[in-house]
Amino acid sequence: MKQTKTEGIEKLVEHQLGLWQTRRKISEERIRRETDPGRTLSFITLSRDAGNGGVAVAQGLAERLGWRVFDSEIVEYIAQRSSIHKDLIDTLDESARDFVTDAVMALVGAVEHREYGSSDYRQSLFSTMAIIAEHGEAVILGRGGSIVLEGFRGSLRVRLIAPLPVRVDRVAEELSISAPEAEKLVRQTDRERKVFIKKQFNRDIDDPCLYDLVINTAGMTSGEVVSLIWQAARIRNPGI
Repeated sequence: MKQTKTEGIEKLVEHQLGLWQTRRKISEERIRRETDPGRTLSFITLSRDAGNGGVAVAQGLAERLGWRVFDSEIVEYIAQRSSIHKDLIDTLDESARDFVTDAVMALVGAVEHREYGSSDYRQSLFSTMAIIAEHGEAVILGRGGSIVLEGFRGSLRVRLIAPLPVRVDRVAEELSISAPEAEKLVRQTDRERKVFIKKQFNRDIDDPCLYDLVINTAGMTSGEVVSLIWQAARIRNPGI
């Protein structure tokens, strides 16, 4: 019987939780990393406008680094299921758990007046991304990761942009639809992402100060974009 998309996400999350639980039992690595002021790169956040090949870039980058991609669907899946979220918290040692809790509560307090979602949902969403980042070796795609994890050590926050006509052409070709249809889809997706960031954080997704690296992908293949980010990652952590 064909596996549904939700079942696939569920199996991926269960597998990753198992790996993290095992890590916690056999190593105190997280304590050493948390108390190390020189902590090197351990996760990358990726923000993008529609039509920038974000999924392909995230997957290519994860393959290059030997890491795992956590996209918005996986993050939302964990955040909206309390039992899985509790298991995720339990993968952290006490020191890392205290750090994540303090960081998340500070961020929740800063955006408490925002309109989007409930406080419980917001806290769950933030802590899900924080825990993923704390474990490291992760490429976090979308969902405001660059803002949620702004104060975390070991990050490289990347934004992918390109002129609208370039992105429209890409989407039209990828989905085999007309240019007007592609433009409508691109504008709608861009608008939804802008609204989410504005309502959730009161920030502008296009603010370059939110990112360490902003790449204009016009005239570049996804492989070339991956190589550029990888080079930046190696500056942060020559050992990867």
